[in-house]
Amino acid sequence: MRGCQGFYKSSLAKAWAAKGWKDIVDLKVVPYGNARVLDGKIQCQHGEPECQGNRWQQCAIHAYPDQVEHIPFIICTEEHGDDMLNNMEKCATESGLVYSKLSACYNSPLSDQLQQQAAKDTPSDHKYVPWIMIDGKLSPSDGDHILQEVCAKYKGNKPAGCSAAVEPPRTEFLRRDGRCFVDEEQTVGSQVE
Repeated sequence: MRGCQGFYKSSLAKAWAAKGWKDIVDLKVVPYGNARVLDGKIQCQHGEPECQGNRWQQCAIHAYPDQVEHIPFIICTEEHGDDMLNNMEKCATESGLVYSKLSACYNSPLSDQLQQQAAKDTPSDHKYVPWIMIDGKLSPSDGDHILQEVCAKYKGNKPAGCSAAVEPPRTEFLRRDGRCFVDEEQTVGSQVE
């Protein structure tokens, strides 16, 4: 499991399920990965299937801007890995989203506009994905310990889900395995991120 799929399927899914955690976090997800704009068109690092997955997720965020609605959909799609595109309707249904609403967006010029906006919203200096920022600073664990990091930063009464969160390990010497770096070769047909 690498890159964004690994983050969504493990770290974020665990944090999202922690009681009360989603009430203390304001997530902004930018489904774009290490894509680039070439001649005005988006070219995804892992080929067209990755761009298609991004467009579905961008449409979910646009149609359902409340994170409580779109995050479960994104987690569900990422859990399906390379078979993501065959599970959009299933994930929409399981997440309580209206598939036809997402499909209408995906099949319209709006999805191209959302791709262009995601390009603008992606930090130009990011080195890999997932690129996780907490309070404007890069996550020391690259999001692997997002539950603990958010709980540690939260100043109010911590929800029950934070009580199980232990201090994240020091990460200065950890390798960055599981990241998808910007300078990696573009590979068509590999996993969707």
